[in-house]
Amino acid sequence: MPAQTTRAIPILSVAGSDCSGGAGMQADLKTFGAHGLYGMSVVLSVVAENTARVISSFDVPVECIFEQFEAVFEDIPPMATKVGMLGSRRIMDAVAQNFERYKPQNIVIDPVMFAKNGFPLMPKSERLAFAELILPFADVLTPNIPEASELCGFAIKSLDDMKEAARVLHKMGAKSVLVKGGHSGEAGDGGADSSAGVVDSANLDSGVRAVDSGVAESSVCVADSANLDSSAGMGANDVFFDGVDFSVFASPRIRTKNTHGTGCTLSSAIASNLALGLPRAQAIQKAKEYIFGAILHSLELGKGHGPTNHFYRFAKDF
Repeated sequence: MPAQTTRAIPILSVAGSDCSGGAGMQADLKTFGAHGLYGMSVVLSVVAENTARVISSFDVPVECIFEQFEAVFEDIPPMATKVGMLGSRRIMDAVAQNFERYKPQNIVIDPVMFAKNGFPLMPKSERLAFAELILPFADVLTPNIPEASELCGFAIKSLDDMKEAARVLHKMGAKSVLVKGGHSGEAGDGGADSSAGVVDSANLDSGVRAVDSGVAESSVCVADSANLDSSAGMGANDVFFDGVDFSVFASPRIRTKNTHGTGCTLSSAIASNLALGLPRAQAIQKAKEYIFGAILHSLELGKGHGPTNHFYRFAKDF
């Protein structure tokens, strides 16, 4: 019998490894698979972590990073690349050199700085290097509020602050920026990508477009923009700046502790949609729908923040 060979769209994760499977490269590869893509990886760091704590982090030797990039790009160039944890200046230098050499398309960068429990995954001393070396490669940059605040150098307490942060990050070199609002008023990233509430576009500043993420699994609640300065209000919105216009993406807030890897999953879903040919705003909208479902159907595993369910759409098939 002849093989029934098919074509596949390749996509790359450049990130750290999470041995517990909920975040990092493992979350990326699961997300790629859930979108029907062929996932590949360049491992930058090996993190010993689980749903409750981070035990240690070991950076892969730079020579091995260069060889992984060579192996991928000489054979199966990806249609999109997601970048996650960058634990040292040496790693950032290596990634930047390889991006200069291979010029990958559709780069989505998640500036991972902290683990769920506050463990620093990007040392404070290296954050300026990130801004200088890595940020300008971003086709889409996806910081949460603490990360955006660290990169911009000012506190983010309102929707206007989120917009200003997006402007600043765009001026720093990112081609477009999604500032995720879920961290406002919360500890950790538990609500980073599950929070929401659709904004009344009539009450938004000019140049800001309200976008219902189109979530089918739940009814949509409306948040008046007059309340956006409150932690609950701001936490309900992700602000996207494409260099010209602003959009506010939203979806219903889910009450759950099982949010391990939400930021990794959202950014890799955006990359997946870009690899599939969607424009940036639509790629983000579809990714928001996906992460909503993954959190809504999250997995009760571990003693801490359990993982999202990357394959919730296929649950009925198992």
